[in-house]
Amino acid sequence: MGSVNVIIPAFNSELYIGQAIESVLAQTYRDIEIIIVDDGSTDSTKEVVEKYMGPQSQHATKSPMNICYIYQENRGPAAARNKGIEYAQGEYVAFLDADDRWVDKKIETQIKLFKNNSTLELIHTDYSSFDLQANVNNSGYTNKFKKCFAGDIFFSLFRENFIRTSSVLLKRESFKKGGVFNESLSMSEDYDLWLRLTKGRKITGYIDLPLVQVRRHNSHITRDVRNTYFWVDKAIEKTICAFPDVRKKLNQLLPYRLAKNHFTIGYKLFCVNKNDEARKEFKRSLKFKFKLKTLKYLVLTYLSPSIILIFKRIKSFLTNRS
Repeated sequence: MGSVNVIIPAFNSELYIGQAIESVLAQTYRDIEIIIVDDGSTDSTKEVVEKYMGPQSQHATKSPMNICYIYQENRGPAAARNKGIEYAQGEYVAFLDADDRWVDKKIETQIKLFKNNSTLELIHTDYSSFDLQANVNNSGYTNKFKKCFAGDIFFSLFRENFIRTSSVLLKRESFKKGGVFNESLSMSEDYDLWLRLTKGRKITGYIDLPLVQVRRHNSHITRDVRNTYFWVDKAIEKTICAFPDVRKKLNQLLPYRLAKNHFTIGYKLFCVNKNDEARKEFKRSLKFKFKLKTLKYLVLTYLSPSIILIFKRIKSFLTNRS
């Protein structure tokens, strides 16, 4: 039905990469080769990977998967994924971050959709997330957005990146049309590629099942969230410059996109009780586009911690009931 290369970029991933590998080895679809690109790790990532390699491995099955380990000097996730693409020979390519994991029928479900629709080149899925205590939520998306996740998604994707890289299964031939990951982008290189691949093309399929589990990290939230959206902005700027034929429409969508960026930064800061910093981001978001939701969170940043805690508990209760 088509061989799959699973590319796992890794940098100092000794704590989690074993779970990622095991989730691939547990796939019900078996025509898979795992390509691990070690991007200059200084920890025991290599030693962890080697435990899963070779026919003598305790993790070998009746239908074993080949695991290829490639080491390169640290050049970032884009370069690591590109190295994996260079090595890949299968009909399909999947990406899995070293700290994420898959549900066992993930690849099988996507392959079936590919076989039922020959126009598709990229299929992504819903996802769940889990924390250090292994608490897993149900879905990463709200239902009102899912209707725009398939077909011609370019403008919807520009407004908001709803493709999780660890959920993607892609035809390898698509790289000939859209290129590979841009190594000048330290982050959001995946977002940049999805925009290039989907511009003017109805090639995207979506599976409304959480077939990927994304690990939540709460450390260094202030630095990481701002750094992430700095590179999101770079990807947005690059997209506007790359497609002059739709630049007018992209510029019309830009205020919404920037408002979304600042709201997301503010929300993540608010969730870790950095209310002063969150307040600044909510105000910036409102300058680009007024949204009642943003105003609500702005007001919350002025309330006492005890009142905010009540609101958070109410929201958590309602979310768990839905």
